[in-house]
Amino acid sequence: MLHNDSSHFPVSDLKRKGLRLLPLLIFMNLLACLSPASAQYLNSLNSPFPSLNHQMTLPQQGTDNYSQDTEGMYAPLQAVHNYNLQVGPFGYSLYANATAIYSDNINLTSNHQDHDLIFDPMATLLAEWDITEDSSLTFNVGAGYFFYVEHPEDDRLSVDSSSTANYTYNFMVGNINMSVFAGIGYQQDPLLVPQLHGTNDFPVLSLSAGIGAFWQPISDVTFSLEYAHNTEFVLPKAFGYLSGQSDSISTAATVNLGPGLTGGLNASLARNYFQDDVQNGSYSLLAGGFFNARLNDYLSANTAAGVTGADYDRGGSNGDTSDLGSWYATGALTYQINEFWSTQVSLGKNYFGGITSNYTEDLYVKGAVTWQTTDKLSTNVFAGISQYKDSGGFNAQTVKTWDAGAGANYTLDPRTNITLGAKYSNHDSNIEDYSYRQLELTTSISYSF
Repeated sequence: MLHNDSSHFPVSDLKRKGLRLLPLLIFMNLLACLSPASAQYLNSLNSPFPSLNHQMTLPQQGTDNYSQDTEGMYAPLQAVHNYNLQVGPFGYSLYANATAIYSDNINLTSNHQDHDLIFDPMATLLAEWDITEDSSLTFNVGAGYFFYVEHPEDDRLSVDSSSTANYTYNFMVGNINMSVFAGIGYQQDPLLVPQLHGTNDFPVLSLSAGIGAFWQPISDVTFSLEYAHNTEFVLPKAFGYLSGQSDSISTAATVNLGPGLTGGLNASLARNYFQDDVQNGSYSLLAGGFFNARLNDYLSANTAAGVTGADYDRGGSNGDTSDLGSWYATGALTYQINEFWSTQVSLGKNYFGGITSNYTEDLYVKGAVTWQTTDKLSTNVFAGISQYKDSGGFNAQTVKTWDAGAGANYTLDPRTNITLGAKYSNHDSNIEDYSYRQLELTTSISYSF
């Protein structure tokens, strides 16, 4: 809960903290003075199911994200964002966002929990540069700064977890669409790694490059083939052993089965290896199918299932000698009850790379309900339960989590949105000191230029 006890904010510290927060106050005053126009809102409240593969994409080594794609492994890049500003061939949208967060457990610890009020001003750029008719460079970059009122030693750069930059060059070989691509990504949210505890920052830099082919011999059938090389740098020294590389070949066949219905088969083979000798490298394989259905204007469903396996090297100091041979399945259902109410449910069994084990099994059920309360106000509630089980090793965890929360978004004017959110998380690990609970309260104002 929020504390009003003045002992938490000694009067002797007010000038020092006021000077530290001066850049933030200037930013928020500038934001308040901007004039209104067209509506977009940034940093919406956290959704419990951003995709069928709801887990993070990091670390990619081990047996990462076996069911990561339900609609084919590759398709040519297509711009889907309507940019509201244009300079020559450069189209972009610019957003400013000011967020205040109260957390009762900033370091995700079971004991000696520290609470704080955190300010996070951020600017976000969505942009595409059509270099030529066949090549483009896209950006989705959000950057700001975390200001901790009570723990200034934790102040640091803030980067949106979806920040990426990608280059694509498309060309034709006969009737086959080809694409060469390269990208860079960055994330730093420790909550995306369920086994983590005792930290409020987990920065990871990802680089990728590859080539893909996309062939449509007839109107209802599509084939794709992709090779990709990925490199990840896990920046905290304590977890630098997770840095590594992977090479993968992926293929898929997609069939249009009728209005609103698609299905197909997909497979991938990957070689994963690490720069240190803590984690075991592996050869991993996935083969399965997927089905997507828009049953009517109100109901849609997506599912994917198949088999997956990995043969791990031996000798890693994590002590895990397990190999993987199992099945995966994911599903999601979206129902628009009426013009005001909608609901979503997702569940599944997945596998991804461990941080002290060869791999981690993930079982989850998540759901949300959204209510369009007025033409300017929408509210939602969400909840989810998960179990993460490491394959083995000296420090294997079984983590049971549940999360619940609520949020609201209000359109103040066509350019400005205000969001409020509350989220409670409970992580229960078989290793007692790794368990923690956290309550976060968030308020944010965003502006679209």
